Amino acid sequence: MALLVTLFLVLVNIFNTVTTNTPKAEGLTAIEAWMLACILFVFGALTEYAGLLFSRDFIAEAEEEEELLDDTDDDDDDSEDIRYLQDPGGGRRSRGSIVSGHEEQWRQQQHQQQKVACAR
Repeated sequence: MALLVTLFLVLVNIFNTVTTNTPKAEGLTAIEAWMLACILFVFGALTEYAGLLFSRDFIAEAEEEEELLDDTDDDDDDSEDIRYLQDPGGGRRSRGSIVSGHEEQWRQQQHQQQKVACAR
């Protein structure tokens, strides 16, 4: 993204330099047409990349909302998957503590994030 923005600004600067330093012509010169085409292609690539980033974030938000809706639907269901919470070593943390599968998954994700943070 930064490279595209930089390239776009450089091309605009080159185009301005070319138009000020070339002799005045009645219409569009070949070098100006070439520079405009280059600017348009880089602008198109920049727009496409921005669209891809937006769509990726939009899809991720939609999936998160769907998961949240699924999680709230599961709370009403009595047949929710309930397991004993286990530590990474395979043993049980406490005998009587039970948590839902969602809580267990959340705690495992938190544990993995802590590992990554400690590794840094």
